[in-house]
Amino acid sequence: MPSIRSFVAIELSPDTKAQIEEIQNELKTSTADVRWVRSEGMHLTLKFLGGIEEEQIPEIADVLTHCSAETGRFNLEIHSLGAFPNETNPKVIWIGVEDKSGRLGTLQQSIEKGLAAIGFKEEKRAFTPHLTLGRLKSPKGRRALGQGLEASRECDCGTFTVQEIFLYKSDLKPSGAVYTKLKTFALSE
Repeated sequence: MPSIRSFVAIELSPDTKAQIEEIQNELKTSTADVRWVRSEGMHLTLKFLGGIEEEQIPEIADVLTHCSAETGRFNLEIHSLGAFPNETNPKVIWIGVEDKSGRLGTLQQSIEKGLAAIGFKEEKRAFTPHLTLGRLKSPKGRRALGQGLEASRECDCGTFTVQEIFLYKSDLKPSGAVYTKLKTFALSE
């Protein structure tokens, strides 16, 4: 049986997705050569697992059940555009995620350590919460896009409450990735 490409993530609220799509539409006027992330596929990745076997799902689910039960619900604010490596030479366009409660970082670290205990490689880079809006495919329109990013930098897509996390399956298709929820894990109230 083929492995299941999977990850753990937070789903965005429909209102947040709609506001992000408006920002993307504004940036698209730059005519830069960007592969834009579809708003319906946007999520905040907490841990990319890679290829897993179906038999591993119960053990992963046990870890995620424990981590989510230890974490209370919290709010995330979505705002402030940016680019990697920078706005003058953008390769990846992103929008920032802010958690004033500190629970997002605690949850992510709990997941990281819990999954490491059952054999998943622990990520060494610091967790920097952001949502990828698009990736440049070529330099075409890069300068205009950088100007658009500068003009829209202080955007605000509002706040939403994180109530659950998900184990997703990712199927790569020519039209883009298709995400399917495998399991849902409610945060404590």
